[in-house]
Amino acid sequence: MRVSRYSIYEVILFHFFVLVYYLTFSHKDMWGSTIALLGITIVLILLEYLRTKLFVSPLLLWYVFWLGVISVGRMDLNLYPFYQTWSRELLNVVILNTVIFFWFFWAGEFLNLKVSSMRKDRLPLMNRGDLLAGITLCILIVSATAFFINVIYTGYIPQLTGDANSYRQSFVVTPFYRIVNLFRFVFAIVPFAFIYTRQRIFKIGIVLFSLILMGMEMLSGWRSYTLQAMVLLLTSLFLVLDVGNRERKRSAKKTLPIIAAAVSAALVFIGYVAVTRDGVIGAFKEKFNYLLYTLDMYIAPNFLNFQSGMNSIEPLGYPLYTTEAFWGLVTSWDELPPYPPIDQAIGAFNVSTYLLQPYVDLGIPGTLIWSGVAGITAGSIFRKCRERLNSGSVILLGIVNFSVLVMHNNFFFRASSTVLWIAAGAAIDLFILMSGIRRQRVMKG
Repeated sequence: MRVSRYSIYEVILFHFFVLVYYLTFSHKDMWGSTIALLGITIVLILLEYLRTKLFVSPLLLWYVFWLGVISVGRMDLNLYPFYQTWSRELLNVVILNTVIFFWFFWAGEFLNLKVSSMRKDRLPLMNRGDLLAGITLCILIVSATAFFINVIYTGYIPQLTGDANSYRQSFVVTPFYRIVNLFRFVFAIVPFAFIYTRQRIFKIGIVLFSLILMGMEMLSGWRSYTLQAMVLLLTSLFLVLDVGNRERKRSAKKTLPIIAAAVSAALVFIGYVAVTRDGVIGAFKEKFNYLLYTLDMYIAPNFLNFQSGMNSIEPLGYPLYTTEAFWGLVTSWDELPPYPPIDQAIGAFNVSTYLLQPYVDLGIPGTLIWSGVAGITAGSIFRKCRERLNSGSVILLGIVNFSVLVMHNNFFFRASSTVLWIAAGAAIDLFILMSGIRRQRVMKG
């Protein structure tokens, strides 16, 4: 394994970030130390892009949505009276988990490179492009149809009611919307299905129904569902545009406009939801202040909620909350013995970082275990996607990237649908593989 100079620079600079982060804690509410940390983070982002030439590196996203967030999140911007501030214990837990994720990411890359570097072809998706396109188009049509039936079943579309907050919860608990949730993984295979099929009708159908389904996700009134779809789609799209070392420069020129368009679309969508769902009207300054307030509410309270949980909750001693995605397939919270609520109320949003559920299960060691699992999975699946692509690996990378995106806001791996997405990707790969084997047998016979 050849270690690039960018990797060496990253490792050194990351540990310098950690040192600065720790030493400036007593000045955490001052913009000087925060700007210095954000400057280091920007350099780390640049180094990771130079190392991989990919915007979908989980480590690059982690630099943005974890290092960037913990740099700002520890500040008190006086936008809301939280009645508490970061403690030394919270600082130590955050630093430990930050270091563990970073180390285990590199370990995951190294281990997967040793295991799978002998197979570097991308034939599984390329050789059966028409079959993959047919499967993709069918899933898109079924999902869009399920959404349409759900509208008829419920009698409304949340974003078009004028009061989305009152309708969006009941809209997504129906059997029909469960189909939409189950098939959301399709966005991860849309770009490959489009690029590898030779049938024009498939290409048109995939583009048309992808746009329709993305619009439907927005109309549900749930930001998280739309962001899931966008992350899955962009992860796959950037892998498609990664066409090899000889064309890296061309690939970068293609991806930058897409990044700009995706960020613009996300901001427009957030603004649209603010006006229609949260009732924010008035001058541009009022909307801008609301945007800053909302961003801070999705960052600052989450760490304080976790701190409140550490101070008030006794760990269970066994993994319950962190395994919900698995046991949720066969039962529900209502069927389990009553457990004490873990949501915290500090006068703001009651969500927490991804660290709360592991802490409630196993204490601080539980947080370190899950940070290690997240890191080694992210590094391993990213390396696998760079060497050999299939539906399952691309879907899993999309899940990992979304998990990294919301680490500061949630423990994402709670929904059982994510387990089913991975299983569905494996099933598609198996079906395509068996189809290819049967075709070879027929040709030889």
